[in-house]
Amino acid sequence: MKTGNNKVLRMLMASALNSITILALSQDTLHFRNGSLIISKVLEISPLEIKYKKIENTDGPVYIVNKEDVKLIKYKNGLIDSFAEIKPWFKAIQKIEKQEPNYIIPKATKQPKIVKEGRSYFMDNTLYNESKILAVMKHANNPEINMHIRKSKLAKAFQPVCIIGIPAVAVGAVAVVSSGSIYNSQINAKKMENFGFSLIAFSAVCLTTSITLENYRHKHNEIALRLYNQNN
Repeated sequence: MKTGNNKVLRMLMASALNSITILALSQDTLHFRNGSLIISKVLEISPLEIKYKKIENTDGPVYIVNKEDVKLIKYKNGLIDSFAEIKPWFKAIQKIEKQEPNYIIPKATKQPKIVKEGRSYFMDNTLYNESKILAVMKHANNPEINMHIRKSKLAKAFQPVCIIGIPAVAVGAVAVVSSGSIYNSQINAKKMENFGFSLIAFSAVCLTTSITLENYRHKHNEIALRLYNQNN
């Protein structure tokens, strides 16, 4: 009798295991970068997020995970989508974009052309700032335009770092001028003078980098603008 019960138990366990295996193979599997897995039904993959439903409750809520946390998706038909790890500098751009206001662009068959005069932007004879113009151009969903917008935003993100060159040149100049008067030792005076010149040189590098980034930013803005106007 006991043997018969063991056979029934083994059959039930085998059947359950087989059902789980079949269920897993018939669904999509999210492979996370931390090694965990989720068997699910993938609904949508966007540039930043993945939406899915849990396999045990396909009529339930939709769950959302960051795409950067997912290494790959293995679909029920055997196909695999692999996702490259997002670089830190690109995460910085995403953070900037999330902080920017969402501008609502009215739908139309064609958007008005954008005119650039100096560093000012006009659309329909209305003055727009750079952030809003980039949002308008991004709304066109053109991959090439979006690439130049990302490069422009990256340059803008790093520009403030170079501002430290302004106080550095002031401190350096003071160190050079006062090096001979505050030290009795010629060696110490020379060290202070060298320190001052080093700060001035560092400041020059910072300011040059800032100007380069500024030009780089406007260059990509202009390319994105030209592409946008060509398509409108």
